[in-house]
Amino acid sequence: MKYEEKINILPYIFMVFILSSYIYVLLYKNKWLAIIIAGCFFIILIFKVKLKISMILIAFL
Repeated sequence: MKYEEKINILPYIFMVFILSSYIYVLLYKNKWLAIIIAGCFFIILIFKVKLKISMILIAFL
């Protein structure tokens, strides 16, 4: 993994933390639902990043 790719992923990680904290405050009584929602966001972001990396690799090939 290149240094530039790590920089591109960092904002996504911060966004997930902000989203999860916001959802936790929003659903304070139901923290498990907030964790599940944050997990779904994280999985979607990981797939987007993997897609981006695979597209870059295909472009080089």
